[in-house]
Amino acid sequence: MTSRNIRNLRKERCNSCSENRNTLFHYLSPAEKELLKKNHICTHYPKGELLFKEGDRAMNIFCLSEGKIKIFKERSGGREQILQLKTPVSLVGFQTLFNNGFYTESASALEKVVVCTIEKETLTQLIHTNRFFAFEMTKLLTNENTFLSQRLVNLTQKHIRGRIAESLLYLKDISGFQNDNLTLDIQLSRLDLANLSSMTSWNAIRIISNFANEGIIGIEGKKLKIFDQERLEKISLSG
Repeated sequence: MTSRNIRNLRKERCNSCSENRNTLFHYLSPAEKELLKKNHICTHYPKGELLFKEGDRAMNIFCLSEGKIKIFKERSGGREQILQLKTPVSLVGFQTLFNNGFYTESASALEKVVVCTIEKETLTQLIHTNRFFAFEMTKLLTNENTFLSQRLVNLTQKHIRGRIAESLLYLKDISGFQNDNLTLDIQLSRLDLANLSSMTSWNAIRIISNFANEGIIGIEGKKLKIFDQERLEKISLSG
């Protein structure tokens, strides 16, 4: 992301992450929350904007307040491998607190998002001074590594039908349904769905069409409906 783009992003102060009980920050004392508030800023990113790029020096950690983002690595030929998707109120880029200080993947906005950018040094200080916060941060890192390890196994061992089924169930788990209890409350391009499932766009479109013809899912433009979750689960498990 260029410096010109950074300057054009709308920024403001907010308490949406520091005061949210669904984040790790509720383990902080009032004084520690004040330190956090003084050393963060909330930024509005448009759809497609990079939050950070793999290989860049990590200066900040991010708390996703609104919207959805994708975490990915670049593959040969400019293709992406989407590792996971993030929804509010997730921490993003926090692995750099424990490594050599460079982002190990990239993150970009799937839609308009609001992200609280927190100085890395501030979180490092809180880890040193608050053992409850440090313990929960370590648990979060462990859970993240476990999830990514299982994702790697699934992507390398499952056939393409199993991978698409797993991806659809993953989308359901992280975003839920719209009011009809059928339509996934997230819209991915076919390319993003393919990158999430580690396959070509052509294969992703073919399998999605097959699932629709079999009555497992429904398609309305970019919207996907799940009609038969049990069959998706069986296809995912069988690989």
